[in-house]
Amino acid sequence: MNSFYRRVDHYRQYMTSGPLPRRTILADNRQLYAEVALDSTAKELADRLFTYSVPEALQTEVLPGVRVLVPFGRQDPVAGFVVSLKNDCAELTSSPSAGGTALQIKAIIAVLDEEPLFGKDYIDFLYWTAEYYLCTISEVVAAAIPSQIGPRVKRYVRLGQPAVPSGMLDLPPELLQPLNAAEQVLVDVLSQNKADLAVGALSAKCRLSAEQFQRALASLKRRGKIETVSRADGGSAPKLIATVMWTGQQAETDRQRQVVEVLRLHGGVMTLALLMDTAKTSRETVKKMEAQRLVILSQTEDIRDPLRQIPVVKEKPPPLTEAQESVLTVLRQELATTLVAEPGAKIEPWLLHGVTGSGKTEIYLKLIEQALSMKRASLLLVPEISLTPQLSRRLLGRFGDKVAVWHSALSAGQRFDTWRRVQAGELTVVLGARSAILANIPDLGLIILDEEHDGSYKQTSPSPRYSAKKLAVER
Repeated sequence: MNSFYRRVDHYRQYMTSGPLPRRTILADNRQLYAEVALDSTAKELADRLFTYSVPEALQTEVLPGVRVLVPFGRQDPVAGFVVSLKNDCAELTSSPSAGGTALQIKAIIAVLDEEPLFGKDYIDFLYWTAEYYLCTISEVVAAAIPSQIGPRVKRYVRLGQPAVPSGMLDLPPELLQPLNAAEQVLVDVLSQNKADLAVGALSAKCRLSAEQFQRALASLKRRGKIETVSRADGGSAPKLIATVMWTGQQAETDRQRQVVEVLRLHGGVMTLALLMDTAKTSRETVKKMEAQRLVILSQTEDIRDPLRQIPVVKEKPPPLTEAQESVLTVLRQELATTLVAEPGAKIEPWLLHGVTGSGKTEIYLKLIEQALSMKRASLLLVPEISLTPQLSRRLLGRFGDKVAVWHSALSAGQRFDTWRRVQAGELTVVLGARSAILANIPDLGLIILDEEHDGSYKQTSPSPRYSAKKLAVER
């Protein structure tokens, strides 16, 4: 429990420290500091925030919600999330435990994200979740942000070339010692690989015990026989496909004219794979046409949309019953009032009670429509993933390409593309299971829990163990 109380103290300090706006420019040349939550599974690190100075060259890039690379102790750099920015640093004052000397604040090494993964309001929500459910902020972040989002820092090993000055006779004894069996195995494996090896891959190839491997790695590093470097490796990436576009120029040969005709019939643009299959041509032919400026070859993104295969049938809203009209009048007024309320205003949830077939779903759709008209996003939660296909059809029929689904059954690529499109504001109607309550949805104005009494809304394992209903009320 001590670690929990430490975490609560850090959270309260963060909440009262007055974080700076997202795009902070320091006109008076004051130093900028960042509070960073390390992206680590070690509990002693996950329970704390660490302060780093922001180099002047990075001050326009370091924003709350971006991932950064930072030094930590004597180990290799680690990744972390910036949760707040400030202009002063209490750690710079004299510390009795440090003999009255000022503590040195280390600087951020690099920014790993072009855009923030989340903003301050969302960070507040994640910290509230960690405090309320007695878990670490890193556990909440891991559950809220897909592992495929943003880069991961990996440590790589390569053979070193220790520089020994010529004529140096008094070499340290450690450098003169021959390699032991475990050290020789590491050197041999690295010698056989032209590229650097990740630490995990090197360990697997060496087939040593964990203790033998770590001792050999540390010894070789001290002696300069090997070097370790940290790199930010990307998770998922946009899926790019080769695309061919006709320039409008007339072809010279019969074969080229056949290809151009196929392109013309498809609007002038086709994927390379489809063009080769339809026109019965080859990549070499298309390349020659590109050299003659008949076509342009480019790479375009192929969005991995989990709803792509669902047929969309435009839905005409059914007439409302008297009971539905009565309910909708109340909820519409409440929604309109809430979305223009001052920050901090008390918001109460509403319970819509009705038996199966009484028309609750149509009420949901009408409220989502109203939220969209007010430029706000909506989140519709269902207790089971199996319920999403049926509701997806209705949402697509009503709201078209604004609809997204979010649940654990999505592939890594689908999660990556859906996350980016939600962040960009392209998808503003999100349908999901329990875990979607943790997703960062900009401009969220409406949350609906269908069948809110269902026990599936409670996460029991792994941590964080939460109630989606409780989190929905807090959000």
